[in-house]
Amino acid sequence: MPHTRYRTREGRWEARLQVSGLRIIAYGRTERDATEAWLAAWFARFAEPSQDLPKSQIGFDAPATVGELLDRWLSEHVALHLAARTRDTYEGITRLHLRPAFGDIPLRDLKAAHVQRYINGMVADDAPTTTIARHKTTLQSAIHWAVRPMGWLDAVPMASVSSPRPRPGVTASNARSRSPEVDIPNADDVIQLLDATRGTPLWAMWFAGHSLGLRASELVALTEESLILGPSGRVELIAIHQKAFRSRDPGRPWVVEEPKRASYRELEAPRSTIDVLLNQARAMRAEQAAHARWPARWDRWLFLTAKGEPYDPTNLPPLFANACRLAGVPVRTPHSMRHYCASQLLEAGVSVKRVSAWMGHRTTQMVENTYGHLLKRTRGQEPTGAVFDRILGHLASTLASGGN
Repeated sequence: MPHTRYRTREGRWEARLQVSGLRIIAYGRTERDATEAWLAAWFARFAEPSQDLPKSQIGFDAPATVGELLDRWLSEHVALHLAARTRDTYEGITRLHLRPAFGDIPLRDLKAAHVQRYINGMVADDAPTTTIARHKTTLQSAIHWAVRPMGWLDAVPMASVSSPRPRPGVTASNARSRSPEVDIPNADDVIQLLDATRGTPLWAMWFAGHSLGLRASELVALTEESLILGPSGRVELIAIHQKAFRSRDPGRPWVVEEPKRASYRELEAPRSTIDVLLNQARAMRAEQAAHARWPARWDRWLFLTAKGEPYDPTNLPPLFANACRLAGVPVRTPHSMRHYCASQLLEAGVSVKRVSAWMGHRTTQMVENTYGHLLKRTRGQEPTGAVFDRILGHLASTLASGGN
């Protein structure tokens, strides 16, 4: 008999067991319904199959076309077993791209040549390599599911399909090459920028970006729910629990989703940053009250445009460049705020592991690769006293000059 369990998220019972190398899964509203559905599937697969049919056609209710396979895969596997972020990605790629391209091809007639022709077309259209990889992986996952556990095909017909790695015309060895030293703004430039832009609509965003080191998609997605109260009853933590970006799908112009596991984090933010964000929350509530027609979906978000929508992360570079020109500092990208935050933490003696966790990296490799020159200059070479001279030196100078 199959193993049964109740899947709380789907509100149904699941029965599963692997038989002769094939994993048979069935669902039902009750445990008995799921078990009976599993037994029906088992008998349909293994009870005296016709010798005239190939083994891969013995499967229960096999789809006739690739389009039907994709629909079954989305509803019977993706929707039930995968995370919401992955499910949305698979559904969008399938509905907008794969189904129009492969939907009418009979399932058993699908060849590697069909997939290779599709990928070659994406390469000709200069599609990003990551997009090509997602499309190939989505189709490959659906076909793997058709092979096992469903048993509708004998093998995945994509072994010979090649796709550009990491992008057309670039080899994997030099695709991620970086300059020996990244452009890290110094503290004087940052202070000058924040002083010059005080009072502008995005000043709070620039302040939080430099002190928290968030990605652009995380920075624009900060909400009041991101401000977490501590035991003292005051806001003490800032949760990075979502990211937002614009989508090319006209039916879904905005995508708001959870970040990757390592990027979901709670930061013990500086008190000054928390105060700035609390003031921004109060100011944004007043703006939303004054604009009754703003979309209710974005209530309690901290950074909204004049239309009441979040800022598009891809539009931040020109806005940040304007702020740099206004302050008279070198023009940089918003990612320089992230570099500044990481460099300040490292120079203050924070361990690479803690900095990596603060920045939302799963391992320390990114920090070590990007700021290796900084680590060589500071780690183990700066005396402890020099650290306090750098942090508290201005106070010592004030006392020495007779100031209060």
